[in-house]
Amino acid sequence: MPKIIKRLTDNQIKNSRANDKNLYLRDGNGLVLIVCKNNIKKWAFKYTSPITNRETSMTLGNYPLVSLDEARSERDEYIKLLKQKIDPQIYRNSEQQKQLDKQRTTFKYVMNEWYNSSYCKKLKPRTLLKKRQSLEKHIVPFIGNVPIQEITPSRVIEL
Repeated sequence: MPKIIKRLTDNQIKNSRANDKNLYLRDGNGLVLIVCKNNIKKWAFKYTSPITNRETSMTLGNYPLVSLDEARSERDEYIKLLKQKIDPQIYRNSEQQKQLDKQRTTFKYVMNEWYNSSYCKKLKPRTLLKKRQSLEKHIVPFIGNVPIQEITPSRVIEL
């Protein structure tokens, strides 16, 4: 007969302390609160990877920064991914990579890359300073965080 796991409560989490070794408090469906020896509390999601068929775990954050409800909702999202045969860890990493790629294609990022390029090393320091100050004063406040692909001539004319 399978072991019945009672869901955790906020009071249980707040009052939990680890002694000699880490304490593992299970909430069910793979959600685990790990109370370390130094009483730092971390959320983890344990699951069987659909790719390797091995048990894997991934951290969801520290308690109380990630609340019990937030950890449960994240776990539920990952369970939905597992039902679609998608490894949650690979999915999370690809989402983080998409965010990084999005940040790397903003006008401000490209402007800074240009500023650090070998082309700019050929310019006189005063000229370079004037160009940078002009861009940061007149352009960056309006389209600094806009991806390069979304900057159109009509958008620049609107400035």
